[in-house]
Amino acid sequence: MGIESLIIVLDNPVGIYFPGEEVSGVVHISNVSSKILKGIYLECQGYAKFCFNELSSQTYYSAEETYLDLKIL
Repeated sequence: MGIESLIIVLDNPVGIYFPGEEVSGVVHISNVSSKILKGIYLECQGYAKFCFNELSSQTYYSAEETYLDLKIL
């Protein structure tokens, strides 16, 4: 009694999003057997990492930011 497969298909096939852009898609869940559910809990997270060095000064820059941390019941 478990999940056979869980597939998330985003409407944007590239998977790159910009500030203010809507993230949308479909979640497909297949069970091994029939099961009555009270709900489905979905947790989404989105983040970005960025880094580069300046060759002339050997300075290294990096940053990380959380864009999305969402829990849906």
